[in-house]
Amino acid sequence: VGLYFSAKGDAKCAKFNAMLLTSHAVYLKNDHGIEIVFVSRDKTEEAFKEFYQPMRWKAVPYDGPRDTLASKFGVSSLPTVIMLRPDGSIITK
Repeated sequence: VGLYFSAKGDAKCAKFNAMLLTSHAVYLKNDHGIEIVFVSRDKTEEAFKEFYQPMRWKAVPYDGPRDTLASKFGVSSLPTVIMLRPDGSIITK
């Protein structure tokens, strides 16, 4: 599982999101079994919904544990992808 921390309105996030959409489609087509979960760092639910709309993966709900996850994994810049093993331990950050 990859936790994808990102936000609308950040140029680096927009560029990375476009690359991730393309890469994710290739991996799904080739059945590599990589699961991505979007963790929004947006300041409003509207921004979250707009940015998430083209994504093809799951997301932590806007009113879910977004801040807890960002704190737990020490997210200090965007975009950030943290790959986790099935037991929740970090593969790479």
